[in-house]
Amino acid sequence: MKRLSFAILLALLSVSLWGNPLERRVIYTLLPGEVLSSGEYIVNYSLSGSKFALITYDAQARVYKFIFNGKLVETFENMEFIYNLGYIDVNKPDGYIIRTKRGDDYYVNRGGKLEGPYEYVFWGYSKEYEDQYRAGVKIYPMSTTYHYILANRVYENRDGKLHKSEGFYKLGYIYGNKDFYVAANDQLVSVPRDGCLYSNEHSYVYVTDASDIYKSGLYFNGHSIDSADEYDLDEIRFNDRGDCAYSYRNDNAWYVAKNGTVINGPDDFPAQSLNLTSTGEVAYISNIWESLHLPGMPVNNTFEEVRDLVYLDSEHYGFSYKQNGKWFVRIKGQLDRGPYDGVEKLTLNRDGKFAYLYIDEVQRNYVRTSVGEYGPFDGLYDNIEITDNGKYSFMYVQDGQYYQFDDGKIVKHYPDLYGQERWDCIDIEENGHSFYSYYQYGYVVIDGVRVGNSAALQARYDKKRNAFVWLSLEGQELVVYEYGLD
Repeated sequence: MKRLSFAILLALLSVSLWGNPLERRVIYTLLPGEVLSSGEYIVNYSLSGSKFALITYDAQARVYKFIFNGKLVETFENMEFIYNLGYIDVNKPDGYIIRTKRGDDYYVNRGGKLEGPYEYVFWGYSKEYEDQYRAGVKIYPMSTTYHYILANRVYENRDGKLHKSEGFYKLGYIYGNKDFYVAANDQLVSVPRDGCLYSNEHSYVYVTDASDIYKSGLYFNGHSIDSADEYDLDEIRFNDRGDCAYSYRNDNAWYVAKNGTVINGPDDFPAQSLNLTSTGEVAYISNIWESLHLPGMPVNNTFEEVRDLVYLDSEHYGFSYKQNGKWFVRIKGQLDRGPYDGVEKLTLNRDGKFAYLYIDEVQRNYVRTSVGEYGPFDGLYDNIEITDNGKYSFMYVQDGQYYQFDDGKIVKHYPDLYGQERWDCIDIEENGHSFYSYYQYGYVVIDGVRVGNSAALQARYDKKRNAFVWLSLEGQELVVYEYGLD
């Protein structure tokens, strides 16, 4: 099955057509040898005046093109364009901000006006946000803010005004493919090799990749505190006081350490459920889920198995444990709950509120909270959250669909993971109407009726106009359809 050679990020879609039931408009015709860009392109369009922006690849010229309202703005010779786009609004004549390069210098093209030169330019998104932002159809806000580097300092251009940069960003190679860097607020920090960046509002940890020559290194706020054959990247914790706790492997043995000092090990397996409090206390589970380590208490080996440790302080902690083949939940100051066939994703706070998923004797999934329980579900997609105002939030799966649950209410239905439609299938139900498209078929189905001449690349329901609107590629024509509903 051949995947469509693009991913779409829909940033704005407004409709000004009239007529019922179907209107069609060509917004762009690809030139011979020109295709919608593989890997990523952003398409942002409005039917009012056929406004649009997109990226294409010209195989004859071997360049990528950024086209805004029919005008070629910039060309790129390589895939670096993926991180060049900052802001697009096709309803403004100068509604774009895009990174470009002239020789070794970087510039920002703000609606036709160049800003710079700079040594480097990047957008203020975390790596995780960047991956999702660039990956699919979920709508993320674009930013008129960018960061740039001059003389080893990092600055922020916020709507055309200069500020010191704030936040932590992994930059990787930025100077002639020679050096790796992290932007730590307004400081440019050199790191020896590629790796992973973890950060909160005030601190960051950078872990370099290991190789046949080099061990992996752990850097906390720019200072090296350890090196090892391997770090468990899921078990790295740090606080604003200056503490960093982690699990690492050296010479085929696993250890738990804090600030470069070993506090447990050697062990045959990595520690799990590692907790680090704001005051520097460390709690964890070791020895293949059998040994419970709580600050100031002897190691507890009385359970068949221990999981899901949450340790906030000596008065607020909980975990799940297995005894006589059944699972229970223990939260300090409360009666143990169970027995269950399984327990997952325990969370709690200092107000006594808690939540976890449990599995009953017939393998049904429920979420138990301090105010009640919900289910059965086929399962949970992600962790359960207790928000700052004490509300419960989680995403669950039912019959292959994903639903967002907030404070006792189903607030959103997702056709697929991350709120994105699958690349090969779009399935929408809104206001008593349905829209379905599958890439192999040369039409879409609306309320059980075949419509149009091609599959949809992206679609949405326009509540104001009570219409489905979608984008299709028909030969060399990029087409927008609107189908008015009764």
